[in-house]
Amino acid sequence: MKKITTLITSRSSYIIVEYMGGYAAIDRKDISTAGKLMRKLNGLQMNWSKNLTQTINATVRADKIKDMIDAGMSVEDAVRYVFNEKED
Repeated sequence: MKKITTLITSRSSYIIVEYMGGYAAIDRKDISTAGKLMRKLNGLQMNWSKNLTQTINATVRADKIKDMIDAGMSVEDAVRYVFNEKED
């Protein structure tokens, strides 16, 4: 995996890497001090996409949804709000 950039959101810091012909966002919490993954991750957990912008946008959206759920909003309402927010 080749590091592309770092993404900082309201919840965490992510390392964006080239991975399997696309891009993935790996939460720094899942990377050991030796630079190894501390747990097995799948493409959904890493917001994998062939497009860098899509990976970054999906990661930011996921964190916004988690923030809204933590603030007491239902999953359905949080998802609806975040996806409708982009259309306005």
